[in-house]
Amino acid sequence: MQDAKPIQYPSSVLLAYDDRMRQFVDAGVLHDWDEALRDWRAQKNAQIAFEKQRCMFHSTVPGAENRPVNFSNEEFFHLTRQLEDINASLVGPAAPSIPDGSGDVSPPDTQCDLFTLDQTMYTDALNTEQLEACQRGEEMYKRGKYEEAADAFSSVIDTCLPRVLNVAMLSNRAACYLRASNYKLSYRDSIRSCEMDSRYTLGVRRALRSQICRGECAEAKKLISKYSASCKCPFSEELEQISLYESYSALLEANDHTMALKHLNTLLDRVPCASFEALKTQLLAVEGGNQEALRHVEQSLISYPSYPELLYWRAQLRFLECASVDELVSISVLFSVVVSQDYAARFRHAKQRVEQCIDMYRVISSAYESKEWLRVINLGSSAVQKLFLGDQLRAVVLAKRARALYHMKRFYECMDDISIALRATSKRNERAELLLLRALSEENVSRWSDALRSVELSIHENRTTEALEVRKRIMGRTANSRQRRQDKEGDKNTWKGSARPNVPHSVAEHYECLALPPGAGAERIKKSYRALAMKWHPDRWCGAQPQLQKEAEEMFKKVKTAYDELMATTGV
Repeated sequence: MQDAKPIQYPSSVLLAYDDRMRQFVDAGVLHDWDEALRDWRAQKNAQIAFEKQRCMFHSTVPGAENRPVNFSNEEFFHLTRQLEDINASLVGPAAPSIPDGSGDVSPPDTQCDLFTLDQTMYTDALNTEQLEACQRGEEMYKRGKYEEAADAFSSVIDTCLPRVLNVAMLSNRAACYLRASNYKLSYRDSIRSCEMDSRYTLGVRRALRSQICRGECAEAKKLISKYSASCKCPFSEELEQISLYESYSALLEANDHTMALKHLNTLLDRVPCASFEALKTQLLAVEGGNQEALRHVEQSLISYPSYPELLYWRAQLRFLECASVDELVSISVLFSVVVSQDYAARFRHAKQRVEQCIDMYRVISSAYESKEWLRVINLGSSAVQKLFLGDQLRAVVLAKRARALYHMKRFYECMDDISIALRATSKRNERAELLLLRALSEENVSRWSDALRSVELSIHENRTTEALEVRKRIMGRTANSRQRRQDKEGDKNTWKGSARPNVPHSVAEHYECLALPPGAGAERIKKSYRALAMKWHPDRWCGAQPQLQKEAEEMFKKVKTAYDELMATTGV
């Protein structure tokens, strides 16, 4: 080291002790550098002592000139670059770099495969341990263990010197995140590789795919404008995907769910990803109902087993279809899975709602078994006001409240509850019990023809001895058919007048609330309600600002009220 030509550095650099150097410089180089500093200090001892004595009479702070100080950032980074050059010459050649104007390092657009690892990550600058980590990451990637592959690449990236780290390494980790449906981290690494080399087409395409999967079309267009010239690529495939997504969004906003689903299916053929499968799940719930959507989400989870949005919709759809406390307990477990921080609040909020339903169901069931009818009515009235209650569970609560109302001789209210509960009840024995209870209520208010029709429907669903006896009794009280018709017309009007309270909104306003033209049928009312209920559901807004949460809750209430009133008006 003494024979070598010394490099001239400012004394503020040589005398400083700054830990930042150790983040960038190899340990062996640091050792040589420390030895050089010790030699330099030994040669300068006499001169420093002389300077101290000379300055003793002219300075109020003796020894200030040789006090070690931290040097400026500019000096530090200048020193860092020089030390990196020394380190690179000792370790080996760095990652290949092409000077400006010498050509494009990226493969042509037609040969750029998003999910094939870039082999240029293997460079001579990597040490043995780093090369082994790269090989392990590539092996994990080929076996479909994308998170483990990302961890392996991270171990290399975190230990690489800045000049050794190449764009291929970052982009390959982005590919792992893209495969694992972590589009946020995939975009982070992809865009970082683009910033390191603006001509790296593969990095740009992976960044675009991450943005498209997140529905960030405007941002994706800006990215294309920024890098299309440097990459010499029009990104026509990505532009078509963006156009498809925008068409889907416009159709969804226009409430055209059938065409929106068609465009989404086309988009899924071109861009298969977990986020679009979650969007399709929601559209299927609108178009085909919860059961069809549940089948789809179960199938999607085979390909994307840990995607939080799909996990959420599986639990949420099961919650909407559950009708017992055992089912609620199993759903609570589904909401207890560990998810990323972005989804944690949403899952926690949904789990709290499920636990509230479990407590509510147990209290109502206890009062029902004890035949505390007035308490059942009060608890049931409180429960059905819950915005998050699913249709199936609401039907169970209404059925219990209807029987309590019957025992309290509040027959018209009993019939109202039964009519609503029947919409969401599919099991034949349960429908038979509700229809028989309605027949008994109609019998008590002398609506013989309605009672006879209800008991006939009950027998059609499930032929029981009790139903046959009720039918025989009712038929014995309806000897005069003319009187039956008069009773039917008079009592039907009376029932309708008492069944539904006057509402402040007109029917036209209810249709407008559901984004439907006046006179739309029951099927369209159901579809529009499902779509708007998903959009404004409180669980989706739990992480928003308090004002937005309040607005979403108000919209959800309006949509629910409009749906109930229109369904009652159409007589479904």
